Amino acid sequence: MFAANRARSGVIAIFALLAAATLSAQEPAERRESVRVVSKAVTLGERSTRLRLEISDGRNLAIDFGDGELRLDGERVEGAGADPELYSSWRSLLVETTDFDHSGFQEALSSWTPPPGLDPAAAMAGRRIANSVRALLGADALGEPAPDASASVESGPVLERLQRRVGELESSLRDERAARESLEVLRAPPAGRDGGFSSALAGFVRGVADIVATLVAIGVVALLALLGSALAPNRIRVMAEVAKEAPGKSLVAGWMAGLLFLPGWIIPAVALAVTVIGALVVPLWLLAFPVAFAAAALAGTLAVSRNLGLWAIERDWPGTDWARSWNARHTVIAGVGVLALLPVAGKVVQLVPWFHFLGGVLQFAGWILIGVVASVGMGSAVLTRGGSRYPGDWRPLSAEDENYPNVEDDD
Repeated sequence: MFAANRARSGVIAIFALLAAATLSAQEPAERRESVRVVSKAVTLGERSTRLRLEISDGRNLAIDFGDGELRLDGERVEGAGADPELYSSWRSLLVETTDFDHSGFQEALSSWTPPPGLDPAAAMAGRRIANSVRALLGADALGEPAPDASASVESGPVLERLQRRVGELESSLRDERAARESLEVLRAPPAGRDGGFSSALAGFVRGVADIVATLVAIGVVALLALLGSALAPNRIRVMAEVAKEAPGKSLVAGWMAGLLFLPGWIIPAVALAVTVIGALVVPLWLLAFPVAFAAAALAGTLAVSRNLGLWAIERDWPGTDWARSWNARHTVIAGVGVLALLPVAGKVVQLVPWFHFLGGVLQFAGWILIGVVASVGMGSAVLTRGGSRYPGDWRPLSAEDENYPNVEDDD
């Protein structure tokens, strides 16, 4: 009898435990079914979010996340504000569920979990957000993340091996770079032997080629001088006389002609272009005016060169034994040689090492002389209208000298 009572008591106890377990398991489910969202307010700022929830039993929750901090019901949570991945995940949830109804929004909030790969502080803050929402909505709380299996492996020896391997690779790279630099040094010619000689030889060849090109240009100018002396000897003579006896006036006139070249070329072209007939002449004017200007400048330069040649011949300069002072062609060719003397001498001097500066100075002085001669010649051409007449009633003083050489006589 006593044994039967004990058995009956044990069965009753077992059934009582099973009933309690069933009731405890059903309680959260019943509570989840009874809890529902009745009000939500989502505010999305440029760098912040705000969520206000109210459920059917009167409880509410406020989550403010952004601007570098996270607050749950006004309480600041450390470690979340500076993590962009956690903020981006939470903001994406709110953006995607903006148009959801209360039940869909409640389900999405209950299933949200923080993104993986966060640092420990941000992961803990994400779990606090999720657990706060789940506690409000009656869902199961998130547990601690499972420990990483690789974390159990001791990292000390592994890091040491990696650092040792990195050091070996860096050492091999340094050795390879040093070997490549040594090979380049061996391949490069010595500075004082082959490389210096070849460089000097190349510079000498370039200098000789430059001199030859200059001599060819001088030859072309000499041919033009002969042609001008043959075609218009009287015009050359008149311009030469004016340039000789009024060099200052001719120089000023030449400078003024150079300054007025562009206005004198463009303004008439514009004036012609506004008329019907003149528009047909504009192309001819644009081509003829520069050609006439250049021809006048060349003729005046040859006239001044005639004076320079005559001056060099009368002083018996070396190399002028062949020239006759009474021969117009001889004096013009000699004058061209005098103008070319300094530029050619400068190029020859530059062939010698360490004399490049001196050669540059000689060339600069030569081109200055050529510029002055061209200006004086252009001025004499302007004053004499291309050598067609003397300016006004002016006569050269040399014309009154009975011993003035007759340059028109070429015999």
